[in-house]
Amino acid sequence: MSDIELNGVKYRTGKMDVFAQAHVARKVMPVVMGMGQGFAAAAQRSLELLPGPVGNGAVINGADTEGEAEAPAEVTVDPQMEARENAIMFEALTPIAEVLSAMKDEDFDYILRKCLSVVQRSNGERYVPLMRGGSLMFDDIDLGTLTQLTMEVIQENLGPTFLGLVGLGSAGTATSTSPSPQ
Repeated sequence: MSDIELNGVKYRTGKMDVFAQAHVARKVMPVVMGMGQGFAAAAQRSLELLPGPVGNGAVINGADTEGEAEAPAEVTVDPQMEARENAIMFEALTPIAEVLSAMKDEDFDYILRKCLSVVQRSNGERYVPLMRGGSLMFDDIDLGTLTQLTMEVIQENLGPTFLGLVGLGSAGTATSTSPSPQ
């Protein structure tokens, strides 16, 4: 459970049951994979744009930084570099946009409703459910708030699962308990 404040309103996210987590995970997995592909490509493209080697001995503003304790004080922003960086970010977001636009409305609604069903909103005195019977209980929730709350629930409920699936998490590592041959 975590608390989040959006547009001056306090919300509390909760835990989905394990079956809801499994269903949301399988419907969200293509989006997560698109994110991974997009941002990996963006990282690669960003590295290609860096001048000189990366790490020790890097060149910043024409100065050799090997052995220096701090970077030079003067940092200039190259408008062309900034434009290339923006283009790279749009390229990174393209696979995500493609997956989301291809997603069936029913699947998209399922994800939103399952995630928002575990969110509560403060009315100043206590927290009340954000949804009842599959409908939002508040008319002032905009798309940005809806998206942020959904992402918060996904991160809280599925983040560790996704990390484990891609081998980045150390928690829950499987170990064999079968008896050794004699």
